[in-house]
Amino acid sequence: MTTINHLSLLLFFTLTLPLHAKLNLTTADHRALLTTLQHLGVSPELRRPGNLCTSAGIFCQPRVSTNAHVLKVTGIVLKSHKLKGFLSPAIGELPEIKELSFPNNYIGDRIPPQIAGCRKLEVINFRNNTFLIFRRSAGGIIVSRPPSYPRSFFK
Repeated sequence: MTTINHLSLLLFFTLTLPLHAKLNLTTADHRALLTTLQHLGVSPELRRPGNLCTSAGIFCQPRVSTNAHVLKVTGIVLKSHKLKGFLSPAIGELPEIKELSFPNNYIGDRIPPQIAGCRKLEVINFRNNTFLIFRRSAGGIIVSRPPSYPRSFFK
């Protein structure tokens, strides 16, 4: 009977200890996230070199990668941070990301095609930014800006 109890305890600790061990962001996600935050114009204080998953607006979840538990970036939500950058092509190197939300900032340029690498992307919120909009017309491609900012902002 005591052998069964010891076996149960051993099994319990074997299964729960890895879950409580310190998980780290993968090197690839760390590099892609740092580049993305830098290009968005996030201040260096918010891009601390430690675990970026503890930063406000950055969401990570544990995943199993080559038989080890690691953290992967699953969301970036930076509302009204007065960001004046652009969305980096490095965003495509975050395949587990589910949400990109940057409303009410001054993020400009265009959405990079590398965003297609975000295979699990479910939510995109770029409302009230300065992204260029590309539309097809009979005469070719028209480039316009969202009307929510004054023209003087773009000069």
